[in-house]
Amino acid sequence: MDTILYKYRLHTQDYLIYDARSNAAELDPAVARYYFTSNFAVGTAGLLVAGPEESTQEDGSDMRFFDPEGQEKKVTAPLRRMARKYLADRRQGGYGQTAGTGTAQRGEDIACIGKAFFYTA
Repeated sequence: MDTILYKYRLHTQDYLIYDARSNAAELDPAVARYYFTSNFAVGTAGLLVAGPEESTQEDGSDMRFFDPEGQEKKVTAPLRRMARKYLADRRQGGYGQTAGTGTAQRGEDIACIGKAFFYTA
């Protein structure tokens, strides 16, 4: 099974985004911890599981967020804005757009800074 993760920067911190629609596997804490042990995730502040585009709720109820230890945490407003930026980038095919575009608010910089493929048997 192949998994694709995107790395986004919000303010000065990096986050991984796992697209629930593009990746078939259900993400659980053990799998989240695995991604944090990869070189791609070194120094990231967390992993956001973005739900399908059609059901992204304003309150983040269809999203999940894991910290680097694999513990599930609350999805905050800045993380929801980052998810909306990711979904907008995906619709436009513009991964890697310049910082500050899309849904950035109040001086936030949100930008795609990488993409990784994980292959498992």
